[in-house]
Amino acid sequence: MDMSDSEIADLLKLNRSTVYRHRTSGLALIKKFMEEFEE
Repeated sequence: MDMSDSEIADLLKLNRSTVYRHRTSGLALIKKFMEEFEE
């Protein structure tokens, strides 16, 4: 599903910056998890 932060924000009735912050922190957490178990 290719949605912009603005589209997601409209759908969830949130600020675009909130969507951006949650998305980037979530992706960083996934990246950290994958790097720890990357053998």
